[in-house]
Amino acid sequence: MRDIPIAIFCLFLSLSSPLWAGLTPGTYEYGGLGGKSSGRVQVRVSSATYADKPATLVEIVTEMKTPTFTGVDTSVTKDVAYVGASGLQYFKREMIEKGRTDSIEGWPEGTDLIVWIRKGGQRVSLGVPLKSFDMSEFEMELPSSKLARLKLRGAPRARVFYVDALSSLMTVRNVNEHRVVRFNDRDVEIFIVNTNAEGRTVTSWFETKTHRLLKEMGVDRLLIRVE
Repeated sequence: MRDIPIAIFCLFLSLSSPLWAGLTPGTYEYGGLGGKSSGRVQVRVSSATYADKPATLVEIVTEMKTPTFTGVDTSVTKDVAYVGASGLQYFKREMIEKGRTDSIEGWPEGTDLIVWIRKGGQRVSLGVPLKSFDMSEFEMELPSSKLARLKLRGAPRARVFYVDALSSLMTVRNVNEHRVVRFNDRDVEIFIVNTNAEGRTVTSWFETKTHRLLKEMGVDRLLIRVE
């Protein structure tokens, strides 16, 4: 990726959201370790059209509550992405907090993914070369993704564009173990998967037969499926 201008990077620092490595459709409860924050994540994947062509629509809504000295701050992040036969066609991330909405959106144009950042009345853009990544974070769990093809002792890898990093990171998924665990009062066969994006690692439980994410653990958070 091209170097990010300092002005853009500073604008972007407060617009990022946690790295989710294995979100599949459903509802999850979120907990920050140490009680720093809590919330809920909802994921929907559906068939749609974009620019009059068939596409997959990925929608993610993340509501976070963070304790403060005066109460609790609530923030909402809304992700929308359209994925077509050739990959990511459009994405938008809106961050709503204290009555203000900031956003990041992007779409392919020529040889670049054009990204616009809007924060506090300021508006800046940059281009990310399309050849620098194999997929976006929104595509990781779609059936077409090689990262979603879980096989014991497998280690698929891909260059993934992450919105919070404004760049592509080599992402390696290690399927380490197959076991039966107790989840929601029933025995479930799972794969235990570690996903590493150049030093950022999360551990996920995927149901073997359905590929549904059941649980995900990062350095400072825990995500558990509730629906």
